Amino acid sequence: MNEKKQNTTAGSGGQADGVKAPTGRRWLKRLVLSGAVVLIVLVALVLLLPTLLSTNTGKRYILNSINNNVEGSIDADSLELSWGMGQTVWGLTILDPTGKEVLRVGRVAMSDASLFSMVNGGLDLGSLRFEFVEADIIGYDDGTTNLQRALASRGGAAKTTKSGDGTTSGPGGEVVWPKGLSFDLVVRDVDVAYRAHGVAEPVRLNIKEADLAGADPTRLLFKLNAHVSRGDQTGAVLAEAQLDDLFDGAGVYQLDAASAQVSTLITDLPTDFLDTLLEQGGR
Repeated sequence: MNEKKQNTTAGSGGQADGVKAPTGRRWLKRLVLSGAVVLIVLVALVLLLPTLLSTNTGKRYILNSINNNVEGSIDADSLELSWGMGQTVWGLTILDPTGKEVLRVGRVAMSDASLFSMVNGGLDLGSLRFEFVEADIIGYDDGTTNLQRALASRGGAAKTTKSGDGTTSGPGGEVVWPKGLSFDLVVRDVDVAYRAHGVAEPVRLNIKEADLAGADPTRLLFKLNAHVSRGDQTGAVLAEAQLDDLFDGAGVYQLDAASAQVSTLITDLPTDFLDTLLEQGGR
């Protein structure tokens, strides 16, 4: 009887020892599982980032980061972002420093642009469309407009930047076409009111369609179909232009070397239209 009891006790003790896992192995297993969970969460956040940025909270984060750096403010009704092709902004508005609306765009669409590419510095935007645009532009005596003042860098002049080859861009420096920038800009259904500061009657520009092909900065192609009015005077403008060498091969702006081929059809253009653009108040 005693021998049998001892064997039973020994067997029980051996089973207990067999069930208990080594402490080091258990810690390693938990570490691997925790790492896998963290990795899955990070991957999910990256994949869902465009969706998160498209929410109201994400939109406010993006807009606040922009508005902290400009004198005016920018707002949008909604964003539709994707890692793949197709980015859309609905109800984009720009306000001047006093809070007055300067520009509103019903829809900005970049159907060919990849968010992944843009995050990594890619500037091949493909088709870029601005639709249902309303603007109230005021020109000031110093040559600026309320739109420029709204987008001016907060705290003073814009910072000077350098391109990859060391050339500068910014106030007082060379104007440089960003390396790799390519787009086909299409603007539709635009209503712009422009007036010099202190002039009551604005010139209104109604653009049915305008197209600027910017695939090659050394050769820019432009098309315009618009109506111009001031008071009871109304005219129309049809134009096609090819601008060569406005930017050189390195992307540096060179107005003196530029040439243009322009074809226009102008009908009943208001006589003081150009004067207003030159801020001469119709003189």
